Amino acid sequence: MVPTNPGQSVLMATEQSGGGNGCNPDRSSFSVSDNAQVEKWDASKRVKIERSPFHKLPVARLETADVVPRLSNLEKALAMMNLQIPSEILMQLVTQFLLANRARRDVHIELEKWRQAVLDAFDGDLKEITRTAGLFAKLSPKKFLAHAFYKVAAEEGYPNAAYQYAVIMGTSSVGVPGAIAQSLAIIKDLVALGHPQSHVTLSDIKIQSSSKEAQRYAIELLERAWRLGEAAAAFRLGNLYREGVVVERDYAQAIVWYDRASEKGASEGHFMVGTMYSHGQGTADGKPDDVAAFGRMERAALAGSVEAQYNLGLFYKEGKGVEKNPGLTVEYWSLASAERFPVAMLNLAKLLMEGEFVTKDVRRARSLLEAAIASSGSDQFIAKQANMLLEKLGPEKKSWCSVM
Repeated sequence: MVPTNPGQSVLMATEQSGGGNGCNPDRSSFSVSDNAQVEKWDASKRVKIERSPFHKLPVARLETADVVPRLSNLEKALAMMNLQIPSEILMQLVTQFLLANRARRDVHIELEKWRQAVLDAFDGDLKEITRTAGLFAKLSPKKFLAHAFYKVAAEEGYPNAAYQYAVIMGTSSVGVPGAIAQSLAIIKDLVALGHPQSHVTLSDIKIQSSSKEAQRYAIELLERAWRLGEAAAAFRLGNLYREGVVVERDYAQAIVWYDRASEKGASEGHFMVGTMYSHGQGTADGKPDDVAAFGRMERAALAGSVEAQYNLGLFYKEGKGVEKNPGLTVEYWSLASAERFPVAMLNLAKLLMEGEFVTKDVRRARSLLEAAIASSGSDQFIAKQANMLLEKLGPEKKSWCSVM
């Protein structure tokens, strides 16, 4: 994140994400010729994962409410995801899972009964079990249920479940002995099967190695993942060429790979090319090209990139690559704020406080600043700026209604 003026709070969302502005494109390459053969992942394939007993998980003190949302929210989530399992049946499975883990004896037997109950409840539909696990992964702060549902489908051979099962074991504290080693073994098996996302994940691991051989293998994994249709692989290859750490820096190749990511639906590809053009990276004369940068940012913004929406508002504010348009600044910053992008909320609040480009609205400004702080995470700069503006606003004045 780079302040456009040390005395202002207006910032540019850039690839230097590190938590600075809420912008965190996926970071984690070697060239593939344009006529490289495109491969197709066969989703009907099955991975062989030996069925293992469930480990008793530390859920003794957890209640149902600790691992699932309120029933009304659960029903909404089931409807939004178009999951067919009735909420009452799902709640029965949750209760059975918790009781099985609390059993004083025969825990493994009770959990195997739960496994069969899950398979019966879903009529053996492994895809639906996997999607239900995904619901719990998103809605529950505790990953025990997601882990358990993924395990059921994974050990029946469903590759997407096996992938998520491996990821959750490798990144969450689920209390399973040897989880990291088991996670890596599953990812490797999935790579051998041709599973696209697993190629990217294994590449992320290998790229961290100081071994050149491991790094070359990481690049090969990304190349194949791209051929299998994985946009994230092309995006990572673009990052590697832009950064010039694992491979020699080549801005032209970086743009090629970002464009390939965009072609597969990753709007972040356009965002990154726009960012590069803003810094004179990959331009004909090595100087910033604001017009080209604006064009890429606009494409990314229209495709839903919140970072690009914020930057597009900044371009309109400053007249970078386009005529100044205060109305569109407010419009794009409002879009980004609706997605709780901290720097957009911060700067939109500043406009509302000052009545610049928009009708002065102190109450909305305060609400945006409070939301920016809540969404800033470890970003101390955003939180500090927002708190300074809140202090400037002073304590909130309460309005009282009288009944005559």
